[in-house]
Amino acid sequence: MAINLYESSFRPNGIEHFLFVGTGSKACQTLYGHSLPCFYYADDRDSDVASVYGSPEFIRKMNIRTEMILDALDAGFTVLHTDLDVVFLRDPVPDLKAVVRGADLAALRDNSAFNAGFIVVRPTAFAKMVYERTKATTLLNEKVDDQNALNAAVRHVEKYHRKHGFKAITLDTHKYLCGKSYFEDGKRAFASVCPNCTVVHNNWIVSREAKVYRFREHLMWRYDKTQYYTNVTQRYLVYDNPVIWDDEETSVREELEALRAALAYGHLLDRVVILPRFHCADEFLSPLPQKTKKTTTTKTRSRRDSKIEEATTKGHSVRATRDCPLNSLLRIDSFDAQFDGRYRESSFLSNPMVPDIVRLDQSAPYFILEDSGTDPTNDENLLLGDDYPFFLRIYRNSSSSTDNMLSFLSSRSERVLRFHSLYRTS
Repeated sequence: MAINLYESSFRPNGIEHFLFVGTGSKACQTLYGHSLPCFYYADDRDSDVASVYGSPEFIRKMNIRTEMILDALDAGFTVLHTDLDVVFLRDPVPDLKAVVRGADLAALRDNSAFNAGFIVVRPTAFAKMVYERTKATTLLNEKVDDQNALNAAVRHVEKYHRKHGFKAITLDTHKYLCGKSYFEDGKRAFASVCPNCTVVHNNWIVSREAKVYRFREHLMWRYDKTQYYTNVTQRYLVYDNPVIWDDEETSVREELEALRAALAYGHLLDRVVILPRFHCADEFLSPLPQKTKKTTTTKTRSRRDSKIEEATTKGHSVRATRDCPLNSLLRIDSFDAQFDGRYRESSFLSNPMVPDIVRLDQSAPYFILEDSGTDPTNDENLLLGDDYPFFLRIYRNSSSSTDNMLSFLSSRSERVLRFHSLYRTS
C-alpha cells in the first residue's frame, strides 16, 4: 500500500518531503526499488505478513508507531503521521500547518476517537507527555492498541493540564474522514465526487484484500503492479446484473450463480472477468397515495423505476435495492484466495489508467439462451432495452451446442467481450 499512497496522494499533489518508515528490511528494499525514501526503523517477526485487525500481531505492529513518533518529537520535528491505507484527495499540508499552529496535536476523528493513523503532532512538552503515556500504557498491557492508549493519554493530559495550555483538536470532519464517515455514513459504495474532502482513511473494513478492492472500486488505487491497468494484450469479459429480483435471497443466489458462470467462461476463454455491480437490500419503499398521477413509462426508464411505479400506484410496498460492490456479498480475502488476478473491479474500465485501446474495443452485448424456445424479451425480468444484443443459442444438455458457442466466443478479437447478463448459464 505504500507505493499506492505515493502514486495516489503524494505525487499527484506535488508532495516531495516525506519519509516511509519500515518495520523489517523487506519493506524498505521494495520501496528503494521504486526510488522512494525509506528508513529501516525496527524489526518485527510478522513484518512481512498481513495481520488481522485486533489480533496480537496487529496490535504489536501498530504500537511501533508510538515509539517512532516519540523519536521524531525528541529530534525536534513536527510530525505528520499517516497510515498507508489513506488517500489525499488534495494536498492537506497547508491546511494542517494553519490548524495545528495553536495546538499540541490535531487528529482525524475516527467515529468518536482520535485516529492514531492520521495525526499531526508538534514537539511540545505536552505532546511528548501524551506519547510517553501512550507508550507506557501499551508496554503495561500488550492487549491495548496504540489508538486506545493514545485517546486515554489525551484524556489524562487534558484533565490535568488543559488549564496550563494543553490543546488537542479534531480535524474538520467534513475534510478529514475515517472509513465509516466517508464510505458507510456517506453511502458511497462507488467512486463519487466530494468537493470538501481532503483526506480519507480507508479503515473500518477487515483485511488488506478488502481495502485494496475498495480503493480500486473508488478509483483511489494507482499502483499498476504487473500492468494491472495498462496491459493492452489482456482480454476481458464483462457482464451486467440488470434484474431487480423480488426478494433478497433470490437476488443473492442468482447474482452469485451468474458470477460463477462468468468466472467459468473467463477461465475457458482465457479472459479476465470485469465484475458487474450487485444489488443489496435497502429499505422498503412506502406506497404512494392511490391518487398519485402515473407517469408514462418510456424505453429509457429502468425496470426498477417501472416496477416501483406500478407497485406504488396500486398501494403496495416494493423491495428497494441499491447498487453495491462484491464485498457486500462475499469476503474478498476468501475470494482472492481462489480468484486473485482473474477478475477486475466493476469500475475498471472507468479508471483513467486503462488505455483507450482497451476501453473502447468492446463487442456488442451477447445474450446466452439455454433452449431454442425461449424469447427473453417476453420475460419481465430480462428486459433488454434499446441496446438489443445478439443471441447465442445453446440447448440444454447439448455439449455440441456449448462447444460451438465457446468456439465462436474464442474467435472474437475484441479486447472486451460483453454480455447482457449471465443468469442461469452455468
